[in-house]
Amino acid sequence: MSKNLIFNAFAYANNNFDKKGKEYLACVMVSLCSAKMSNSDDVVALITNTQLPNEFLKILEMNDIKIFIHEFENFKFEEDIRWSLAFYKLCALEWAVNNLDYENYLIVDTDTYFQGSIKNVWKETKDDILLYILPRAYDHNILKLMREEYSQIYNRDLSLIHYGGEFVAGNKQQLIIFMNKCRVVYNKMMSSGIRTKQGDEFIVSVVATENREHIKPANPYIHRYWTGQVYLVSTNYVIDPVAILHLPSEKNSQFILLYKYLLKKEKFPHLKIVHWMTCMPKKKTHFRYFIFKILAKLIRL
Repeated sequence: MSKNLIFNAFAYANNNFDKKGKEYLACVMVSLCSAKMSNSDDVVALITNTQLPNEFLKILEMNDIKIFIHEFENFKFEEDIRWSLAFYKLCALEWAVNNLDYENYLIVDTDTYFQGSIKNVWKETKDDILLYILPRAYDHNILKLMREEYSQIYNRDLSLIHYGGEFVAGNKQQLIIFMNKCRVVYNKMMSSGIRTKQGDEFIVSVVATENREHIKPANPYIHRYWTGQVYLVSTNYVIDPVAILHLPSEKNSQFILLYKYLLKKEKFPHLKIVHWMTCMPKKKTHFRYFIFKILAKLIRL
């Protein structure tokens, strides 16, 4: 049996799946099936707190993807706070590293597409935990808010590094320690009455910032692409390519189309088509570059 586990965590308030709930499950199917197709030697799984409709269970079974049912019992806040269900990722990760028998673990968000192997991730998790770093300036609004929340909870300042919640990878021993520290932050939030507006990323960022010795950037393996009205992208999907595309803008659009394609073809489109569907930028040098190169040669200093 493989020593490596790749998984999604999915929490839902009830078993009556509406359109939005099914859209989230479509993302889960695309994420996990693409993970398995690109990493056939690894175990791929879904950890969830709810029973899935049969149509989705069949897809998981057909693609040799395990499913674990685990209640949302830890890292739980009030239902009306922002990203309340996102904290289930921490609950699922804590349960996985303490109860499942694998050496290495990777939890990724459901709105991800695996376009390649993550074999090198497992080489790095021998020594370090890998987290995705968001390049925030000190006065960035989100980072400023996180610092304020930290100060309210701890009555001291901390120059936080913003780590995303879409990718956490590590070996069993280190992740157990990491999750114990996450539990300490959660307990402190509960006792202080202070809540964050940044979801699970706040807890991850606090623990990782305060314990940097064995934290490494996961950025060579995953990138967050904003491909909607906010267009913030990179050509690293194909030039020195990352293995995982994180596509938050496409939960209820392109992921639905990829899911429908999977249902019909039992595979995904060619990678070039996936890149086209997900609005990735052109990899070729812009023609203006060559125009200015020529102009520079024609104009003498």
